[in-house]
Amino acid sequence: TEMKQYYDSFVFQLQIQEKPSVDLVVAHCETLCEEIERSSERTNSFHKRRCMMKVMERIYSFLNTNFLRGIDVKKTLANTPCILVDNGQKFILPRQAVLELYEHLEIKPFLYGIPKEFGRFHPFFRNLGCSKFVTPVHYAMVLDLLRKRCHGSKLDPNEVNICKRAVRGFFDTVQQ
Repeated sequence: TEMKQYYDSFVFQLQIQEKPSVDLVVAHCETLCEEIERSSERTNSFHKRRCMMKVMERIYSFLNTNFLRGIDVKKTLANTPCILVDNGQKFILPRQAVLELYEHLEIKPFLYGIPKEFGRFHPFFRNLGCSKFVTPVHYAMVLDLLRKRCHGSKLDPNEVNICKRAVRGFFDTVQQ
């Protein structure tokens, strides 16, 4: 029909892809995550957080299904804060996320568990570098990130608490 031809012509002129390439989705994911993390757009708005969770769920679903088709998916996303945590308010690097970590064991803003809403993407997250369980390396990472953030200055009470929790977690996991 004439409408279908018009539609096809329109889609062709705009170069809209019916099914995007994995590399294109990875590039958009990287841009989206970095822009949101960089901007002051963090919000307490329930609707914006819910929307972000749905967007990332669609991206994770596509990449989970098509992971092996991308050229540098793992390399790119392993070094991109692309894991959405904290009820849709923050993106973190895959190495800062643990698949099975109780919320009370999280050390915000350095170490998080994967939200239960994203549980079906665990194999994808594992491919990006998330660990199944917390390890001494995670707690050492928390201490290193805290050291870098403080630049050698005296720790405030919250940072002292983070340090204590990381040291306790380190020794608890070493003993297991």
